Amino acid sequence: MEQQWLAQLALNDSLNLPFQMSSHRLNGKGANFHKFVIHNAEEQIALENISMDGDTTVIRFDYFDSEIRAHIQGSTMQGFWCNYAKGPNYRIPFTANRGPSKRFESSETPKADLSGQWATVFSPGTPDSYPAVGEFYQSDGKISGTFMTLTGDYRYLEGQMDGRHCKLSCFDGAHAFLFAADVSEDGMGMSGQFWSGNHWQERWEATFVETLELPDANSLTKVVSDDAITFSLPNVDGEKISLSDDRFKGKVVILQILGTWCPNCLDETDLYQKVYNKHREEGLEIIALAYESNPDPQISLPKLKNYKENTGIEYELLLAGKASKKQASTDFPMLSEITSFPTSIIIDRKGNIRRVHTGFNGPATSLYGTYVREFTTFVKELLEEQ
Repeated sequence: MEQQWLAQLALNDSLNLPFQMSSHRLNGKGANFHKFVIHNAEEQIALENISMDGDTTVIRFDYFDSEIRAHIQGSTMQGFWCNYAKGPNYRIPFTANRGPSKRFESSETPKADLSGQWATVFSPGTPDSYPAVGEFYQSDGKISGTFMTLTGDYRYLEGQMDGRHCKLSCFDGAHAFLFAADVSEDGMGMSGQFWSGNHWQERWEATFVETLELPDANSLTKVVSDDAITFSLPNVDGEKISLSDDRFKGKVVILQILGTWCPNCLDETDLYQKVYNKHREEGLEIIALAYESNPDPQISLPKLKNYKENTGIEYELLLAGKASKKQASTDFPMLSEITSFPTSIIIDRKGNIRRVHTGFNGPATSLYGTYVREFTTFVKELLEEQ
């Protein structure tokens, strides 16, 4: 039996981030749930790792080091979302009420249509400002879409237009995103606030444009020297793996710089596993280098092993160090800088770096299909080279 819930995360005393979820019971019977599903626009995140800690229901996220801990009484849930990737004490109050309900309520008919692309700036007028492209689809006041940045996208956003005010949210177990904005009278501009969990808030502004493209993700990170890439790092079983190992010689190798805490990295991992399955017999190898919140092998290696098992990836996953772009940049001095998790270094059969791809705009974006076609074509071309 499936039941609908409207859940909320209390970002502060007066601000809630809503999201929708459903619960499922075996054969529609019994007091215990066997699955929850979180819904963000087209995305559905199934959560089947459910246990009891006394009278507390614990709902674990398979890929990320986080969980919902809640008391369930009849048609209500109350507790916390705990994101251990941000520290042992990072938690946000969580509530949920059973029954079908809109993600956001509206009191006015829509007075603007956000459908299309928007040239966006986050933290405008500050040294920390950065560009993005917003792309949205609106029907009967309901909005879906995302923001694409130089490092990746802001997931599957879903929301509502209320008069000239819009709200969008997303919750995936790693990030809790809430966007709010007011649209100008002419419908060509908007400005508002962006909240990430209860630890980050910034302003953003956007202007409607007919067409807009981000800079080429293959040109953002430069190869600045011919220094060799060297590492000897433990895989999930503690075995040291090096790029110089015989198994990688004469192969096309993709080095995937990621973090298991990163949803964009998870999207990329899903794609890479598919490509690996198709081309491994032709000489393709992938090595994932994980930069984690806690670089202690005793803590992170079990998490990496769990991540590998849950994602089903069959290529190597190594513990590279602390989740720090500065450290990653130090580890790869032949590159101008590592500015994003993920970043991929594509190496040909002769050991030459042929491409560095910064960030990853995944299936929530319009760029994804084109990128998959271009990426797979490039890999096949490298594999055909002798």
